[in-house]
Amino acid sequence: MSIVTVGALAVGIVSVLSMVSVSPAVFTIEYLRTTAKRETGKNLPGGAVVLASIAGFGAVVPTFYLTSDIGGAGLAGMTLTSAVYIHILAVPVEEIVKSSVAYFIGSGYRLSPIGYAVAGAFVGLGFSFGENAMYILSDGILGGGLVQTVLERSVVASFHVLLSTVAGYHIGMAKRRLRAIDAVKGISVAVSVHMAYNLTASVSGVASVAQKGTVLVMFIGLLWMSVQRVGEYSLKGFVGSG
Repeated sequence: MSIVTVGALAVGIVSVLSMVSVSPAVFTIEYLRTTAKRETGKNLPGGAVVLASIAGFGAVVPTFYLTSDIGGAGLAGMTLTSAVYIHILAVPVEEIVKSSVAYFIGSGYRLSPIGYAVAGAFVGLGFSFGENAMYILSDGILGGGLVQTVLERSVVASFHVLLSTVAGYHIGMAKRRLRAIDAVKGISVAVSVHMAYNLTASVSGVASVAQKGTVLVMFIGLLWMSVQRVGEYSLKGFVGSG
């Protein structure tokens, strides 16, 4: 079997497993999308969906170098230097990159705040697919923990989607109100919650329980916030301009 064949096979396997790992996030997005459509009567433009997903996937590249050195080893038992590195530098950059993508897509398609939220969700989905692929390859296939990695990344995928949804909504509000503080608020929430998640994973001895418990609580809370925001603007805006 040639190297090219082996490489193609590996890419195919990683891609399939990555799709499996983001499937819970797909259901989350579908719920948010249909709720927005029911409240506003409009779908997010197809071009925005495709662009957001692809751009989200591409956003993995500028953030990869910030986390690649500790991503394969996991967060438990981090040194002080690496802990500061991922919490103070990597997390804000990751959330800002995703939020910037949502901003440009929302501006290009003239979306309402709800539209920005749904666009942000698709950015989070694309980002999750790319990031999960890296973890599945490094931790799962090469590291020998394939099943565990796929299951863990499936939780993180929904987490990314919800963070990007909240940030996207506030960016949309900033655009509508011409108040930058709204965008700062949304991105700050995404960064803070993301940091809290990483911190629970870095606590030796209770990492697994704390991490899963924190994810569950934040997942429910953020989903509730997203739905409330959709309802709040049900009669005031549209997901897309046409």
